[in-house]
Amino acid sequence: MSHASLVNAATGDTGAWKQDSRLSLSGTSDVALDFFLNKQTGIKELVLCLDNDPAGREASAQIARKYALNGYDVLIESPVGKDYNEDLTALLDAETHKNRGVFTPERKNI
Repeated sequence: MSHASLVNAATGDTGAWKQDSRLSLSGTSDVALDFFLNKQTGIKELVLCLDNDPAGREASAQIARKYALNGYDVLIESPVGKDYNEDLTALLDAETHKNRGVFTPERKNI
């Protein structure tokens, strides 16, 4: 997933993504998350990384409230662009231009 690749890029460690569990919700429903958490009972912290669009922001807020009420520490981490794939593509494009000697400003919050 794009978020995992961005974590690797940010840390310079190709295995950094393995430090955390990741789950694709395939949209804005928390059905997969609920199923996952029922199987993985040791998880105490959730970081929601849904799209940075109205539906993703609203779903993040609703899911965060629901799971916070159930005792989880919940954080919302939004991509800079619409989604983490867009952020990863921008980072890779910037790296390509940098390697070609073309000036590309640094992106923040990736």
